[in-house]
Amino acid sequence: MADFDPSKLNVLIVDDIDERRAATRDALTQIGVGTIRLAADPAEALVALRGEQTDVLVLDDGFGPGAVQFISALRWKTRGTVQATPIILLASADGETIRAAREAGVHEVTAKPPVPGMLRLRLEEIVMRPRPFIRSDVYVGPCRRRRRNFVWVERDRRGADPADGATAPPVHANAD
Repeated sequence: MADFDPSKLNVLIVDDIDERRAATRDALTQIGVGTIRLAADPAEALVALRGEQTDVLVLDDGFGPGAVQFISALRWKTRGTVQATPIILLASADGETIRAAREAGVHEVTAKPPVPGMLRLRLEEIVMRPRPFIRSDVYVGPCRRRRRNFVWVERDRRGADPADGATAPPVHANAD
């Protein structure tokens, strides 16, 4: 497996507060991210996402119009690569917001303020161990299951049978 190289990444930071955008940009610069773009509102973010390939979007949970609402709109109201863009949420220690963001389709969550080492770990997770992207009637976003080696003790409601020797969940029919 190739080594993780952040210099090849194109990251879009979406936040309506200049100081938070600058802090996130500084943290990404410290770990060597190649291209960093900034957006201050949802319209600017969509133009940036549609205009140039974006490897990862970094979003602060204090984002003015609402980070969770923005993530949800991105997942449900767009298509293609824009819809599937990996998202890292910079979050306060608010479990409710984090749960809502995961349900909305965020890939990774890390604590505020942005710390270079933690951002690097989250970026590496997205790049080196991508999860299938799920599109269903009730959820659009990355597969929320992280563990790779499952041992089923009961019949899986999704159809896998432990007697079949299944050690990993079946890939969703709509996964990319």
